[in-house]
Amino acid sequence: MGEDKVFLRTASGLVKNISGVEAVLMNVVFMGFLFAFIELPFAAGLFPGAQLPISALLVIPASLAIAVMYGLFTMSMPRTGGEYVFVGRTIHPSVGFLVNFYFSAVLWSWIGSVVGWVPIYGLAPWFSALAVVAPSASQATYWINMAALMYDPFVGFAITFVLISIGTLVVYGGSKWVIRASYVIFAVTVVAIIAYFATILGAGHTGFVAGFDARSGTTVAAVETAALAQVPNGFIATPIFLATFLGTLHIFLGTLGYSGNAWCAGEVKGTRTHLYAMIGAVVIFGILVWPIYYITYLVFGFDFINASSFLATLGYPGWYEFTWAYSMPSYLIAFTTTNVWIIGLVNLAVCMVCVGSCGIVIPFLYTRNIFAWSFDRLLPSKIADLDKRGNPVWAILIMFITAQFANFLTFFTGVFAFLLYSMLGWFIGVFILSIAAIWFPYRRKDIFDAAPPLAKKMIGPIPLISLFGILSLFVSIWVIVASLTPGAIAFFVSVEYIIGMVITLIIGPVWYFIARAYWQSKGLPIHLAHKELPPE
Repeated sequence: MGEDKVFLRTASGLVKNISGVEAVLMNVVFMGFLFAFIELPFAAGLFPGAQLPISALLVIPASLAIAVMYGLFTMSMPRTGGEYVFVGRTIHPSVGFLVNFYFSAVLWSWIGSVVGWVPIYGLAPWFSALAVVAPSASQATYWINMAALMYDPFVGFAITFVLISIGTLVVYGGSKWVIRASYVIFAVTVVAIIAYFATILGAGHTGFVAGFDARSGTTVAAVETAALAQVPNGFIATPIFLATFLGTLHIFLGTLGYSGNAWCAGEVKGTRTHLYAMIGAVVIFGILVWPIYYITYLVFGFDFINASSFLATLGYPGWYEFTWAYSMPSYLIAFTTTNVWIIGLVNLAVCMVCVGSCGIVIPFLYTRNIFAWSFDRLLPSKIADLDKRGNPVWAILIMFITAQFANFLTFFTGVFAFLLYSMLGWFIGVFILSIAAIWFPYRRKDIFDAAPPLAKKMIGPIPLISLFGILSLFVSIWVIVASLTPGAIAFFVSVEYIIGMVITLIIGPVWYFIARAYWQSKGLPIHLAHKELPPE
């Protein structure tokens, strides 16, 4: 058999029906702007002394550099599969599969674990906030009990099972249904952010302190004092640059969605669209998310955020004696207003962001990576079959089954502990992708020369994609260092985490060479065709 028989058909069969605006929208819903409500106390708790508004300012231009690199790569190779194609056609297919398989494994884990945040970081803070503003003791007790119920693993599993099932139905509806859902989620998110800003700014710091002291069961001063008692355990009461630098780790996590359209490139109209969608997603992130960090710190205060986040994240005395809720802004808003509709809107938006990002958009993209592997015969060819609407139905079924398995693992095992800091493995992948971007114009001059003019633009003697590859290389080193640093507290990455990450990284190349050996035994030289771009 020749190279022309390696690919399953002469065209992918995927339909280009995602516009530029829709690609931006999909990316921003993937990013999930209100994840900032969760990432803020995590970062402030793990790295006390971090000034997260400054951390966010550092992350935005760094993420923009990687987004441009991704965009130029996607313009040059507009095929479904992202890094699997970019790195695989530039360096080696096994290396491309290493990166894309690891990214897909992380996406898979997020479907189960982040949709699983709905009961813990969506509903529990919501119910706890309703208890704070309840007009009677009996109603407060009811909502406190409801909040406590959200921590039951069987309840969490059941809620997540239903939400993943609903998200799968949206994905099965095709890209247009994914985009329609994204419009709704984005609209609710923006309205919720505006309502949040107006509410807490209206109360101001003085109003928040008065409300917290009156209705929390403790006081702002008591929380700050409780944290000061933990100085021997790593609490730092004053801002320090190291903590601010390390705090970027969790904010980087919130920006990763800018690359979403790279994984479904075969369904996006136009070539420049890819670059503009990725840049646009980072710009919108900066416009909406940086103010969340700044205004939250402005109203609640550095000292309180620093203290409450440390106590709540690490479980020291002084926080959970008074509430079931994590120290999230979506809970703290209850101390600036008694309006249950505003409280409900903000917390509903958090739930919708979890489902929209990791229950709809990520599953959609995850199925496209599975499709790309099958199209290249790394999985059974049946998986790349499309229905009459152009949906990879078998890939969607695999996504649903594996996502529910991830749901089970999330609530009943600790197996995802190695993905707690998935940023280390992720940015090892970005490091490899950056090397590929630097090398691409020279290693694959044939593909580079055939790319659109913008994708092969030169800055003096240096190709633009190589320049942004260099910048992205430095950013990836930054995040890798931050991921491995114990930080401003005694928090160390476990040996089990490192082992789990390494195993996940090596599965891809091992898988590739097994598939290659199998097909070679059948007389099909897939490694030769994998040097070329797949059909559109």
